[in-house]
Amino acid sequence: MNRDKLTRLFAFLAMTLAGFYLLLSLWAQPDFPLPSFQVPVAVDGEPVTQPGKPIGPVNPNTASPEELETLPGIGPVLAQRIVDARQSIPFTAPEDLLQVEGIGEKTLEKILPYLVFSEGEGA
Repeated sequence: MNRDKLTRLFAFLAMTLAGFYLLLSLWAQPDFPLPSFQVPVAVDGEPVTQPGKPIGPVNPNTASPEELETLPGIGPVLAQRIVDARQSIPFTAPEDLLQVEGIGEKTLEKILPYLVFSEGEGA
């Protein structure tokens, strides 16, 4: 081997060892972020939901505020506005939700795949 190849080999080994040392030193720290593999478990027969992930089609005319909050972009305030709005006029089409303050075209586009307006029918 010539001197240039030995220099490259030494540099490669040094960088590899430095990388392993850095990885091990970070891993040994108690606050090192490890991936979480927690699985939600149902308790007392209640469905397990994750924020922003509806468990099924959501009917804005009958859904509870908690169910509405599973829709992407819908928080507690918007959920309550939907509940309040449906008491005066029921929603018959997705576009009706645009009358709710805080729901615009972008929000409607995000929640559209999860909406249903009558039993067994998707939006």
